[in-house]
Amino acid sequence: MATNGKSAQQWLKENQSDISVERVQLIMSSIHKKTDTLQPDHPEYEGLVEALDTMEQYLDARNKPQLTFTEKPKNMLNSGQLIPNIQTQEYLNPTEKARRFSELLKKSDL
Repeated sequence: MATNGKSAQQWLKENQSDISVERVQLIMSSIHKKTDTLQPDHPEYEGLVEALDTMEQYLDARNKPQLTFTEKPKNMLNSGQLIPNIQTQEYLNPTEKARRFSELLKKSDL
């Protein structure tokens, strides 16, 4: 049985190929029972809590689905354009602007 985080990590690494989730949960239950009998200031208490944390992280990582390179995440960021391409208008000098404006006035009969 692991007595601290480092020994739990070592045990998980050495036995990775033949560890079942049930086995890890059984060991965690045993460690948890032992921590219930100890006072928080007991020399072994902190190490046992570390071992529980290490094993819990192992189970979380094992249960988390792994993405492969062929899969796309479900919520992809849309990197498309926010607005369509806009063609800019040519800059008109004040004389040309006044000429075009007067032509528009003549056409509209104002």
